Amino acid sequence: LAKHPTVGTWIIDEAEFFDERIAYVISRYARQQSFNFIFPMLILNFRKDLFNRTARLIMEQSTDVFPLTAYCDHPDCIADSYYTYRYYDVDGAECPALYFDPLIIVGGDKRTGDSKIPNYSTRCDQHHYLPGKEYTFMILKPLGEQAYGGNIKPLLKELKMLKGNIKQSEL
Repeated sequence: LAKHPTVGTWIIDEAEFFDERIAYVISRYARQQSFNFIFPMLILNFRKDLFNRTARLIMEQSTDVFPLTAYCDHPDCIADSYYTYRYYDVDGAECPALYFDPLIIVGGDKRTGDSKIPNYSTRCDQHHYLPGKEYTFMILKPLGEQAYGGNIKPLLKELKMLKGNIKQSEL
C-alpha cells in the first residue's frame, strides 16, 4: 500500500483467510490515506455462522456491506443463493457435511468424487442441508453440561450409541 500511494481503491479477495490484523491495517489506511477497500469474501461458512473473526472484524470496520448472491447449484433450482454448502460424494451420491465437520478444510475448487475430500457449492435456504446442528445444541450441549456437573453417564451412553448403534442415538 505504501509503495502505491496514488492507487485509491484496493481489492483484496478472500480476505477472510487473512489474519485478523488485516481489519485494523486497512481501517488505518482508509482513515489516514483515504483509501477505499473492496473485499469479495465469504461472510458465512457452511454452517451459516459468521465465517470467522477476520470476516466479523472487516464487517465491523466497513461503512457499506453489499451481500451478493449466486444461483443455487442444486440441479432443480435457480433461486438466489446466499450460502456455502459443503458435501461429500459417497458412492456417487451427495452427502451433506455434518454440523460438527471441521470448520476449515482446504479445497473445493473442483468436484473431487472422493468421499474423504469435501466439495463446495452455493445453495439457497431450501437446498442447504446441515445435519447435526440442532442435535449439537439440543442434545450434546446439555449432556456436556451434565458431564461438567459430575453426571457423565448420559453423555457416555450417547457417545457409545453414536459409535456402536447410531440408530439408537438421538442423532
